[in-house]
Amino acid sequence: MPQTQLSDLATGYEFPVVSIRLTPEVVERYRSAVEDDSPLNRTPDAPVPPSGLIALSLGILLQTVVFPPGLMHMSQEAEMMAPAHVGAEMACRCRVRSRSLRSGNIIMALEFTTYADGAEVLKARTNLLYPVKPEAVGQ
Repeated sequence: MPQTQLSDLATGYEFPVVSIRLTPEVVERYRSAVEDDSPLNRTPDAPVPPSGLIALSLGILLQTVVFPPGLMHMSQEAEMMAPAHVGAEMACRCRVRSRSLRSGNIIMALEFTTYADGAEVLKARTNLLYPVKPEAVGQ
């Protein structure tokens, strides 16, 4: 997948739509990474944990960009619209909601919507911060 420099993106930029199948292996990798051993999440009809959908959505969207040095994740807001289950085809749409310059840093808000088998399941916003001059990182 081609990558774009995050620092080159302006307000209104729309990322290419990206998809991933919620296979048992994908969901299990997430559960293992966060040490989720809850038996409630292991029943055959259990939905994918909401935090897992957020992490997977942001992760696959951000595979399309190259991060600038000094990038920091500032905050995350999310609203679950419906559950998603193992086996669903997940698609994510994302756009740059805003981009502003403050005190030598760029603050960028990414807004994304995630669909499972065509139904909207998640709306979220992620706020990022990075320095305008990457050479200033660590000084």
